[in-house]
Amino acid sequence: MIPAFRYHVVTLVGIFLALGVGMIIGGSYVQGPIVETLSRRLESLNQQFSKEVAPLREANKRLADGLAATRPLLTHGKLTGKTVVLVQTGDYPAALQGLNDAFSEAGAAAVYRVKLSSTASERLAVRADELRTQLKLSTDGDEKAAGQVLRALAAAIYRSASSQTRDVFSAANLAEWDGDFARQADYIVLVGGSLEDNESRIRAIDIPLIGALKVLGAIVAAAEPSDAGASYMGALANTGISTVDNAETELGRIALVLALISERGDYGIKRSARSGLLPSAPSSP
Repeated sequence: MIPAFRYHVVTLVGIFLALGVGMIIGGSYVQGPIVETLSRRLESLNQQFSKEVAPLREANKRLADGLAATRPLLTHGKLTGKTVVLVQTGDYPAALQGLNDAFSEAGAAAVYRVKLSSTASERLAVRADELRTQLKLSTDGDEKAAGQVLRALAAAIYRSASSQTRDVFSAANLAEWDGDFARQADYIVLVGGSLEDNESRIRAIDIPLIGALKVLGAIVAAAEPSDAGASYMGALANTGISTVDNAETELGRIALVLALISERGDYGIKRSARSGLLPSAPSSP
């Protein structure tokens, strides 16, 4: 849904509720002429809604339908034979299904999913030493256990890690795995955005995970829905990856497919979208 349209609807609904409460109170305490004025005003707003908002809603639906029909034309074959891993780091799992479908329709040979726990940063802080032992990571050097475990998680996401390795993260309630992970990833997309401000989780999990994936040579992007309560895009601005801030929309899905095979950019509809709505479509995958 177009943001300005959403805000318009919310404003009108708020006015309706306020006037409704006013009429209830007015029925008991306010003189009749005032109640009649409120009634006329409410009727006027109802007519305004019918004339302005309802057509906008229909136009918005037609636009969404048109983009859904256009998406295959813009993305067909762009990811042929590629493997994509979707990593949910935020609070919006619904966005993953639409992206899964978009990647598959673009020709991806496999789309795997990883869901990181919403309390991953806390769990990692408490269990890092234990996990380092279970994963048989080296204790030499000065790197903290948490950093080593995150690097091991990045490797498990990027490479075709054994089921035993994935089971260690599952047993610790750090990650859930969906797929056989038989193929090394070509692209990895972190899907974030939180219901409320959670920058500590971004700093503890998303940013170091992105860094570890890039060291391995992975092509990484990040996405979130346009209505995320707290955006991740600003915090990820300096990670050197492409971002899309409206991943739940058809436009956002198109942008993300193209962003994976284009030069780095920040796409979408928020202030974070410094590169515009869409990348330029490359002539070949």
